[in-house]
Amino acid sequence: MLGWYIVVYPEGSSGKVDDPRTVAHWPSPMDGRDWLDEMVKMGRAELLGENGGYPVAYRALWGALMPALFACPEVYRGPVVVDENHGILPGWYTTKNFNRAAFVRCKLRDRMLIQCWDRS
Repeated sequence: MLGWYIVVYPEGSSGKVDDPRTVAHWPSPMDGRDWLDEMVKMGRAELLGENGGYPVAYRALWGALMPALFACPEVYRGPVVVDENHGILPGWYTTKNFNRAAFVRCKLRDRMLIQCWDRS
C-alpha cells in the first residue's frame, strides 16, 4: 500500500474530485487516516465502513472537520515504500487541494463525507 487519496464533500453530492461541491482532496501517506480515526475516538466523526480501501468512509459535521483540514501538511513518518510505479520516502508531505467556492458554502452543521481511497 502506498497511501490514501482523501476526498471531502457534503452529503448528497457525488464525491468526485471534479464535482463543484467537493471541498477538498489530496494524496496522503499510509498513516494519512490517523487524524480521522482520532476524530472517531473523540466522538467527532463516524466511521461509516471499510471496503478494503475502496473506499474507507467517514462522516463528520463541518464544524468539527474544518479545523483538521487546516492542519499542516501531513508528513510521512514510515519506512521507504517502493513498488514498480511509485515510491514514498520518509519526510514526504502532501498539499491539500481546496475548492474555495465549495468551502465557503459549507455551514457548521453540514454533514460531510470523507472518502479515503487506497492508492495501491
